[in-house]
Amino acid sequence: MNNSGVAVVPLIKQKRLKRFNCIYDDIDLPLGKMKISFNRSSGGHNGLNSIIKKLKSQEFTRIRIGIALSTPSGN
Repeated sequence: MNNSGVAVVPLIKQKRLKRFNCIYDDIDLPLGKMKISFNRSSGGHNGLNSIIKKLKSQEFTRIRIGIALSTPSGN
């Protein structure tokens, strides 16, 4: 999982990078909650960090899906 970029890079051409959507789990979000962002950092997610490094760009959409049954704030 920490080498996700190896699998993604051959599928993405630079011209289509902005159309690439990366969907991944996030333990910091409550179960089922979703957040969408574009051109942001990895936020500490190792798989996403691998993709950014291999693509040499952050210019793609991220869709985070919450998997936490409860978060530290109790949500």
